[in-house]
Amino acid sequence: MNIRFYNARILAPSEGHSFQVITGELWVKKDEIIYIGDGLDTERVFEKEPAGMILWDREIDAEKNLLLPGFKNAHTHTAMTFLRSYADDLPLQDWLTKQVFPKEALLTADDIYWLSILGIMEYLTSGITSNFDMYFFPETIAKASIDCGFRTMQVSSFNDFTSSIEEMEEIYHPLLHGAMTNSMELQHNCIITGSNASGKSTFIKTIAVNVILAQSIHTCTAKRMHLPHAKMITSMAVRDDILSGDSYFIKEIKYLKRILDALSEDKLVICVIDEILRGTNTQERIAASKAIMEYLAHHNCIAIVASHDKELTELEKTGYDNYHFSEEFGEADIVFDYKLQKGPANSQNAIRLLSFTGFPETIIERAENIRSEYRC
Repeated sequence: MNIRFYNARILAPSEGHSFQVITGELWVKKDEIIYIGDGLDTERVFEKEPAGMILWDREIDAEKNLLLPGFKNAHTHTAMTFLRSYADDLPLQDWLTKQVFPKEALLTADDIYWLSILGIMEYLTSGITSNFDMYFFPETIAKASIDCGFRTMQVSSFNDFTSSIEEMEEIYHPLLHGAMTNSMELQHNCIITGSNASGKSTFIKTIAVNVILAQSIHTCTAKRMHLPHAKMITSMAVRDDILSGDSYFIKEIKYLKRILDALSEDKLVICVIDEILRGTNTQERIAASKAIMEYLAHHNCIAIVASHDKELTELEKTGYDNYHFSEEFGEADIVFDYKLQKGPANSQNAIRLLSFTGFPETIIERAENIRSEYRC
């Protein structure tokens, strides 16, 4: 359809990613804006037309009203129109778990189709001309958008609240530019080992952030993520507290006790623990860490633990899958690929890092000798 708008105020783009309001005309040919201006410099437009003219299907006097680009709804679940004003004034988790999820479980593809069309009609009445949608039955949402001639970008990372975590595909940290993606099957608890700076802590933080994003705003930074509804709780970035008198270790065991207190048979807990019990001596750290992780394995919990301690990889027999990050050693540096791999780590880099950062050679040689003695 060819439409000419005249006698209009138009919000038009200008230099420097800014806008200006001009008075004049806006011409639309089929689905493309071919002219914005005062109507006095239209020769260049007509020159491109085969007949040197345009036949208008409609000419609209805008009566000085403002024409502006359509709004974009950047995060939506269009078909949830059926839940508007339903069970208001409840805490978020009660609203989701006791009201929304049970109703959504009854939805069919046909329901989604008609509810999506209803939502699209509401969008158009408020100037929204495109959206980023995520909801059940994505093929049906696509059909509704096509049938309405509405522009929809579907986001694939919508939660499928299944009974178990099945997969995290190409997950990445939302705050890291050019972040490496990783995929992981998480049917059981897992222990992630690796050398210093190899990516362990960043990866488990990535999991924690995405679980929270998925359960709060129904999206995540991943190609696909299957996720049960669960309580997310962490022990990360532990610091001592001078004001309260808590040492690093005391603070750490308080974090871990908080996880244990949250365990419940009624609700799954996903816990993420970084460098478990690193604030104490090696012998007791290994013993206590194994005991805590075995305890978690026997409760309604999925534990994701990052550690340098290879001894903890032996917990595979008690329901822990092993994953690791690795590196390649050059003559003067270490190269990390930040790719998650199955199995326990088999490399160490602490002494080499001392060397690369300029520690005296006598310290490096002595450290290597002592390490060799331990191996014997």
